Amino acid sequence: MRFSKITLALGLLALAHAGSGSCLAQNQNSSRPNVVVLISDDQGFGDYGFMGHDMLDVNRPQDSLRSRSCVQKDWKLTLWHELHPDLEIKEWQMPTPAAQVQLFDLVDDPMERNSLANKHPEKVAALTRKLNAWWNP
Repeated sequence: MRFSKITLALGLLALAHAGSGSCLAQNQNSSRPNVVVLISDDQGFGDYGFMGHDMLDVNRPQDSLRSRSCVQKDWKLTLWHELHPDLEIKEWQMPTPAAQVQLFDLVDDPMERNSLANKHPEKVAALTRKLNAWWNP
């Protein structure tokens, strides 16, 4: 894992400050602002609430659902869903493909360019059953 110099410096500064005990010894009437330093790795744009997200309703996640996928050994099944009318595709998101069902052999086609759904309907059915047993909106 590679760290940038600034990330390493901020992390060491936070550890030094936390280890000094100054957090516990602060006066309750202090007028200094509270500061939170957040250091994280491998986060997507929408992984933090303050960055925004495309969820229409957290109590109805199926309204924001674009696809569901299941990977089993060498195979990946993706079932695409119709977009909710209030959900817009962002420019950074992949457009919905014409085929609603996609099946890929991840060994022979790791970039997922050639769907084999029409050639392997038994694999599509088996993975669809597995996916629906997990969650079927």
